[in-house]
Amino acid sequence: LRRSSSRPDACALRKKAPPLRARAPSIMSVRSTVAALNSTVCPRGVGAAVEWPTLLEHLTSPGPEAYEYLLPVTVACTAIAAAISARTVARLLLAARKSEAPGLLQPRLVLMMIPSAAPLVIAFLELAIVLAPRSWKVLHIVVACFEVICFWAFLRLLLNFIGGPTGDVAATLARIAPRRVWRCSRRDRAPGMWDVRLVQAMVAQFMIVLPALAAIELDEHLAETRYTLWAAVHIVSLVSCVVAELSLIRMADDIIEHHNCHLKFWSMKTLFIGNMASFRIAGRVIQSDQRIGELCYTHETLAAGWSAAITTFIAVVVAALIVCGFKPKDLQDPQDPDPIAQRNDGEPQQVEEGLQPASGRSA
Repeated sequence: LRRSSSRPDACALRKKAPPLRARAPSIMSVRSTVAALNSTVCPRGVGAAVEWPTLLEHLTSPGPEAYEYLLPVTVACTAIAAAISARTVARLLLAARKSEAPGLLQPRLVLMMIPSAAPLVIAFLELAIVLAPRSWKVLHIVVACFEVICFWAFLRLLLNFIGGPTGDVAATLARIAPRRVWRCSRRDRAPGMWDVRLVQAMVAQFMIVLPALAAIELDEHLAETRYTLWAAVHIVSLVSCVVAELSLIRMADDIIEHHNCHLKFWSMKTLFIGNMASFRIAGRVIQSDQRIGELCYTHETLAAGWSAAITTFIAVVVAALIVCGFKPKDLQDPQDPDPIAQRNDGEPQQVEEGLQPASGRSA
C-alpha cells in the first residue's frame, strides 16, 4: 500500500519538473551582440569629437585599412575633376570678357558659374572629409548648403533664359501655346506666373529641409533612432524639387530648348543624387566603430569617408558632362528675339515644302 500510494506522487513530480536543457546561443544573437558592442566603441554626444582624429593625427598615425585605398582614390579624382571644372569656368569667363556688352551678361554668367563649378567645390569638400575625419559633420552641412545654392542658381538661370533680354517672364509665358503644364493636370492651358511661384515654393522647401536634416545628424542618437524618417523626408523633399524644375523646363521648352537645359539639370543632379545615395547606403552597411591606439573612428566617420571617395569619382563624370552642357554660347540669347514666332512661322513653310517635291522632281 505504501508503494502504491507513493508512485502517483512520483509520477506527478516527474510531469511537473521537466528536464533542464541547455540552449546554445544562435548565430544571429551572437552577431547582433557583437555588432552592438562594436558600434559603441567610440564616445558619443557633445564634445566626443575631441577624441576623433585630426588632420595631422590621421595622416601621421596608423588608421583603418580602408583609408589606404580611400585617400589616394579621393586625391586622384579630386585633381581630375578640378582640372575639368576649372577649364569649363575659364571658358565662360573668357567668353564673357570677349563679349561686346560684358555688363549685361554679368547676372547670367554668375548663375552659370555656380552649377558648372559644382564638381570642383564638392570634390574639394569631400577630400577634406577624408583628410580630416573630425570635421566631417560640419563639412557635411557645408555640402548641403552648397547643394541648395546650386538648385537656387539653376532655377534663377531658367527664369533668366525664359525672360530673355527684357527679363519679362510673365509676358513670355503668356505667348506660349496651351500645353499640359503639370503631369497631374487633365487639360492643356497656357502656363502662368502662379505656376512659376509654385515651382519656386517647391524649390524653397528643399532649401530649408536639406540643411535642417544635415544639422539634425549632428546628434548621433537622434539620427540613428529616426533614421528611416529622416531618409523619407529627404527623398520626398528632393523629388518635389526635381519635379518642380523639370516642370518649368517642360512648360517653357519652346523658348529654352537651344540651351540644353535637360543636360544641365541632370548633370548637376547626378552629382548630388550620388552623394546622397552613397552616404545613406554606406551608413547602413558600416555599423562598427574602430579604435586604433588612442584614435577612434566612429562608423559614421567611416561611412562618410567611403561616401566621399565615391562622390569624387562621380564628380569626374559630372565634370565631363558639364563641359557639354554649359557652353559659352548660352551666355547670349539667339538672334531671333521671338523663338515662339519663329517656330510658328516655320510650320506652314514645312507644309508648303512638303507639297513641292513632286513638281520639283518632274522639273
